[in-house]
Amino acid sequence: MDETFRPRSNFVWAGVSLVLILLFAANSYLVSTSALQMTLEFIICVALAVVAYALWIRPKLVLKEEFIQVVNPLRTEVIPYS
Repeated sequence: MDETFRPRSNFVWAGVSLVLILLFAANSYLVSTSALQMTLEFIICVALAVVAYALWIRPKLVLKEEFIQVVNPLRTEVIPYS
């Protein structure tokens, strides 16, 4: 019995976040005036994508035979049934 539970709306929020990040990246590419500015904004896009993944995609609840695993953005907790 391995079941994973996640709110389905998290995928919608993650998708919206990633679309906005991609629009920011495209805008940055089209209007940047220097390579340094483009590089800095690309780093910001990558950081925002990592934050979106940590907030919206990573959290879940996993039910296993021996324990419950709670996966949060920063850490994972294992809770035995006993």
